[in-house]
Amino acid sequence: MANADALARMLDIPLEIDVSVDGPTLTLSQILALRVGTVVATQKRVGEEFGIFAANTQVGFGEIAVSQNRVFVRMTRFAGRR
Repeated sequence: MANADALARMLDIPLEIDVSVDGPTLTLSQILALRVGTVVATQKRVGEEFGIFAANTQVGFGEIAVSQNRVFVRMTRFAGRR
């Protein structure tokens, strides 16, 4: 029962979620030239999947979704599954 109690407590631990859209590599001079409104293109195309990470571990793949002027990440599949 101790293991079940420990697991139950861990289920409430918050984990930061990160989304990797594979941005470009910029030189320092390019970074210093960035201004408000500058568009930085990613390597991804519309509809391509990107990685979703929890605590620096890839947990799945997703795509960008837009609804009612908000940007969302839609999980498309879990890591390790096809």
